[in-house]
Amino acid sequence: MASLAGGFRKLVLRNATEMGIAGTIQRYYVDNILLKIEGNGEQLDQFFAFLRLCVRQGMMSSIEIKENQEIPYPLRDDFTIRDGHGTSG
Repeated sequence: MASLAGGFRKLVLRNATEMGIAGTIQRYYVDNILLKIEGNGEQLDQFFAFLRLCVRQGMMSSIEIKENQEIPYPLRDDFTIRDGHGTSG
C-alpha cells in the first residue's frame, strides 16, 4: 500500500485508478469521506479489501457500504476528488 504522503483522498484516488474503479471521493461533514464508486464485481471486491485494510491500519475508523444507491450526477470513466464538503448521501 502507498504512503499517506499527499493525503488520504489521494491515496484512495491512486488505488481506485490502479484497480480501474470509476467514481468520486469528497469530504463529507467534518471527519468523514463520501465515496461513490462503480466497477465490476472483482474490482469492487478488491477496492473494499483496500478500504478494510485502511481500517485495520487506523486510517479510517469504519466503513459503511450502501449498494445500488442513486447517484445524483453521472460518474466519469475515471476516479476524481470532488472539492468541497458534501452534506447528503
